[in-house]
Amino acid sequence: EDDGGGNRYGVDDDGVTVEYSAVPDCDKNCGNSATVWCDDCAFMLCGDCDTLVHESLPDHLRQPMEGGGGVSGVDDDDDYAEYTEGGDQEGGAAVVQMPESDVLKWLDRTSDPLEVCSRLFKVTPSSASSLDACNLHTLDTTLAHSLLARGWAVKDRFLSPTHTATAHSAATRLLEAGATFTLPLSRDHNADTRDHSARGDLTTFLHPGVPPADDVAIAQIMDKFGELKADLDKLIALNSEEAEYQLAYYPSTGAGYKRHRDALPDDGSDPRGFQRRVTAILYLNTDWVENHGGKLRLFTDNNTTHPSSTTPTPSSTTTTTTTACVDVEPLGGRLLLFLSGVLDHEVLPAHHPRFALTAWYS
Repeated sequence: EDDGGGNRYGVDDDGVTVEYSAVPDCDKNCGNSATVWCDDCAFMLCGDCDTLVHESLPDHLRQPMEGGGGVSGVDDDDDYAEYTEGGDQEGGAAVVQMPESDVLKWLDRTSDPLEVCSRLFKVTPSSASSLDACNLHTLDTTLAHSLLARGWAVKDRFLSPTHTATAHSAATRLLEAGATFTLPLSRDHNADTRDHSARGDLTTFLHPGVPPADDVAIAQIMDKFGELKADLDKLIALNSEEAEYQLAYYPSTGAGYKRHRDALPDDGSDPRGFQRRVTAILYLNTDWVENHGGKLRLFTDNNTTHPSSTTPTPSSTTTTTTTACVDVEPLGGRLLLFLSGVLDHEVLPAHHPRFALTAWYS
């Protein structure tokens, strides 16, 4: 049940009213809980990532998060809030410790995640006239309808083949030159069940105008992501003026990323507005072929109301669909968009070097 204020309630086997609440993770997926909010980056960061991110951005306005992790009274070492049963929180509701993956399963059983996130939509997906009136520039009405109606869309040739090849070369140079690519942890990082094999990519976060994002080819992509945000702002209520940017490299050793979701379903009722709302992934892989692997699998079974797997992907002829999932090939220049709080996804094992540049819009 949703109380209208963003809190989720249920009744456990003993008849006790329970609120399920996750302490926010550091937005850099480093394995720590967030302790600092940056107004300029619109990031929730742990202390270590705050130091790393703001070493070159010392003028950004930052403030500590309440309780050291976004929830009052939570110890900094805890990943999730845990209160004594029958306390004063929300009229005696207990708050129990749950991994993020279990929180998502529970939320999906109680509410369709697409329906929850659709409360942020500024237009009606089924209305062609309302989409036309948005005067979109980077997207078209077919793609916009797909994103809103079923939670995902694919746009091929978001980058030209020439620009894709240039960006691929730039990403390779960054990797070979020793740019700071790190092995992050998965989002679901409960200390007792932490799985270091959950993902095998190396990542570096990018900031406009700051090395290594000052490379011309990378900077031009970030400009295009800015144009994309202008279109998304017409379709969906976004809180932040900024986006998060990450360049990811998957080695050809079978590296992948197990099933996960980028955010909890978000309807805007949380006044903090920290949740990612749209994920945009741009693939920089030239001459991709089937045996290279590294497809991204979208799990459409978390959304029973809108079974997207039954409909062909707009603007794409190279995705594979089943009754429960869609496999998106990481073709160079291809843009994949999805609602961050709606769809689980995973990266299948890569057998050839794989690059992707992701933007998250909150």
